[in-house]
Order: sequence, then C-alpha cells, then structure tokens
Amino acid sequence: MLRWYVLFTEPHKEHLVQGLLCQRGLETYLPLSRAARRRRGRRAYLPFFPRYLFVRADLAVVGRSALQWLPGVTHLVCFGGEPAVVPDAAIALLRERLEAVREDSLGGLKPGDRVRFRSGPLMGLEAVFQKGLSPSGRVRVLLDFLGRQRACEVDLDCLEPVRGQRV
Repeated sequence: MLRWYVLFTEPHKEHLVQGLLCQRGLETYLPLSRAARRRRGRRAYLPFFPRYLFVRADLAVVGRSALQWLPGVTHLVCFGGEPAVVPDAAIALLRERLEAVREDSLGGLKPGDRVRFRSGPLMGLEAVFQKGLSPSGRVRVLLDFLGRQRACEVDLDCLEPVRGQRV
C-alpha cells in the first residue's frame, strides 16, 4: 500500500536524495519556502523542513533498507521502531498552504496581470504575467513583439505591476 514516509537526510542533501528516489520511480515531496536572504542576486528557496524529505512508497515492495541505505539518507524516521506514516491529507494541506505562500511571493501577481520591465534590456516595456516557473523566482510573461505575443522567461525582480490593468 502506498504511503507517505519521512526520510532524514545528511545536511543539504535533500535534492540529491530526491533525485535518486525519482530515478527509482518513487514520488517525493520536498517542501520549499522562499529564503529571506538572497543568493547570487536571486531570492533562494530553501527546504521548509531542513534535512527532511517525504517519499511515497509501498514498503512491502520497495523495502525499508532501499530507503535507509540510499546515499545522502541518515535514516527513515520511525516512532517505536515503526516508520512514521504521514497521512495523504497532511501532505495535501502542506502543498496547498505552501503554494498559497508562493503565490504571495509573486508579489500578488496573477495570470493576466499587466507588468512593466523595471530593469534590463526590456526596461519600460509592458507585458502580461502568465505564471511563476521556478522556486528561484523565474516567471513567464507574454510580450507583444512584432505584432504577436511571445513568451519570455525572466526574473520576477525585473518586473513591476501596472496597477489597475488586467488583460
């Protein structure tokens, strides 16, 4: 039976472990939150629960040792000798709440909002916000160019909302 379990990783190895589990065809969830500080000029996203990673697996099929002995994993979180099971509803609620926080981190922009480039080679031009793309702050906008709308991927920091206008 597929259930969510929690892995405790070595420091800063959450992404490595997540990649290894995905290669094995297992579903993972690594909750990320926007960091207060910037890294290399960009807003960084860090694990919401440092060193913890959720994995959905059937332990009868995969086996505990396949998770516990994975490179970068310290141990499978257990209580009373039994692996801790996280309810599906808890994972869904966590995803929903972190997505709401992420939407707030997009400066309140919603698909269809007009934005203006405030820096870079497109400074002063207007576009239509389409969606957020990555935890690092990349977004997709539609730019009117040569009579057609073209999708561009840019840093959120390069944009400012044009208040009171929506497409």
